[in-house]
Amino acid sequence: MNAALLALPILALATATALAAGPGERAEGSYERAGAYSQSAKVIVMDAPDDFAASFQTSTAGCVGSVGALGKATGPREIVFTKRDETGGLCRLTMRFTPDFRSAEISEDKCLYWHGAACDFSGRLKRVGR
Repeated sequence: MNAALLALPILALATATALAAGPGERAEGSYERAGAYSQSAKVIVMDAPDDFAASFQTSTAGCVGSVGALGKATGPREIVFTKRDETGGLCRLTMRFTPDFRSAEISEDKCLYWHGAACDFSGRLKRVGR
């Protein structure tokens, strides 16, 4: 039997496994936390299942901030978004979704450039729409 024909099932399995790696379209949508300390995130799929874009906003008394960033899936329910500031510093925002994708926990690292010292992008946000 031709070796190329034997490789086809292996290639198909590897492709299916790779496509299942990220959250894909399940992560796309709007997420919010309302109140005195409000936050929001809008996630769109650039190239499912692994490439995303998002905008993040935060506001509280005396502090506001926003940033748009590109993201890569790092697991079936996790996306890491990054954005460089003017000095070359790298802001990193990690979104971890619940199994049903109805909410997400956001954590940030080195994003002070994009918001004031009195607020951040971290928190639990609920899905409010697609």
